[in-house]
Amino acid sequence: MDIKHLEYFTAVAHHKSFTKAAQAMHVSQPGLSKMIKNLEEELDVILLDRNAKEMALTDAGEILLQKAEKMIGLRAEISSSLYNIVHMKKGKIRIGIPPVVGTVFFAEIIAGFRERYPDITIDLYEQGTHIVEKQVLDGQLDLGVAVLPVHEPSLHMIPFIEEEMALLVSQSHHLADEEAVSLKDLKEEAFITFNKHFSVHDITIEACREQGFDPHIAFESSQWDFIGEMVGAKIGISILPKSICTRFPSSKVSVVSLHNPVIPWKGGIIYKKEHYLSYATREMIRYLEEVNPIRYNHLESN
Repeated sequence: MDIKHLEYFTAVAHHKSFTKAAQAMHVSQPGLSKMIKNLEEELDVILLDRNAKEMALTDAGEILLQKAEKMIGLRAEISSSLYNIVHMKKGKIRIGIPPVVGTVFFAEIIAGFRERYPDITIDLYEQGTHIVEKQVLDGQLDLGVAVLPVHEPSLHMIPFIEEEMALLVSQSHHLADEEAVSLKDLKEEAFITFNKHFSVHDITIEACREQGFDPHIAFESSQWDFIGEMVGAKIGISILPKSICTRFPSSKVSVVSLHNPVIPWKGGIIYKKEHYLSYATREMIRYLEEVNPIRYNHLESN
């Protein structure tokens, strides 16, 4: 039994047809049938129920399929690792990034990384933190930018940035001229927040609940600039990272510090534990640590 036999078997299992599997694997149908028969004789089991209305796996076939897919995946991982060693400084990185983080912090990092590694392609996917986290776990993304802490034990986290949340109000709002306000002072206000796919949404609601009230959410959005426009139009207030608040025109909005409590906002890079990292992905992690050696300290050992 070799890896090729396992590949042929998995093709038959997925297609549930010798003819379709043979076409997919570019071999003859009789030849494929003989290979599967030889595999059954070698293992001394029946792998396929050929008498069923639709070809089906036996119990032994189900077990072999699970193991075969793992072995085929491991082979592909080995090939990918060797390719990256031979072809240094090439590859592709899939990065998930919330719009709020990309706007403020990530553009310069991407520019610097591309200047150093022009042959590495970066594919960016703008999503909320919760979606980014899920897609990193599912293997759809190599790296993600998320709001920390991330409580998923299967993920590594590298701190990226830390700052405070601030209050954003219209210039005509009665709190616009205050230097700082307490969160309790906002109990009767209408809030405009990111939608539920963003951690900033959760941070805002949890902070208010800790002060004894549920915020009245007037509108939700996935776009930070639209949130700012609605605040400027006097539709409501918002609590956002301070660096985002300062990007809105002072003629329309005012940024007020929060105290009692101060609400921290921490961003970080996340990637999956015990998962192969391509050369390109590892170089991005090294670059992030290099450009900011103070903030890029691992929260946990790898």
